[in-house]
Amino acid sequence: LVDDDPSFTMLVRSAMEMAVSPDTPYVLTALDDGQHAVDYITGVGEYADRGHHPLPHLMLIDQRMNQMDGADVLKELAANETARSIPKCIMSTSDSAKQRQTAYSLGATFCITKPLELEQLAEKMRLLVEFGTRVLEPQRSA
Repeated sequence: LVDDDPSFTMLVRSAMEMAVSPDTPYVLTALDDGQHAVDYITGVGEYADRGHHPLPHLMLIDQRMNQMDGADVLKELAANETARSIPKCIMSTSDSAKQRQTAYSLGATFCITKPLELEQLAEKMRLLVEFGTRVLEPQRSA
């Protein structure tokens, strides 16, 4: 999760607890700006040790952040072959078709409008986990 809003990060954590069954293992790594996300995925600096900083199965990226926005994160990661294989979900409070089109052109796998209610977010997180379980995991083990 890449989001510079601590309250939304807490909301996502709560939504994941609601969305994922207790027997489903997952780790939610939260980063508070786009540059940290790029460094994490590319294994730069403090994120070089993959034992402590494994690659994610999915990235949730806020579109609007102060230091580096979601579009800039997608641009930076597009040059990295490892990063291109990770599904990326852009989250935005805007439902702009132009913004979605830009995100898809930069490598986003899907876009969601940020819900403000915990139950709505939990349902979106459940769908993302289901996507990962049914679509991504079989591809990774092949």
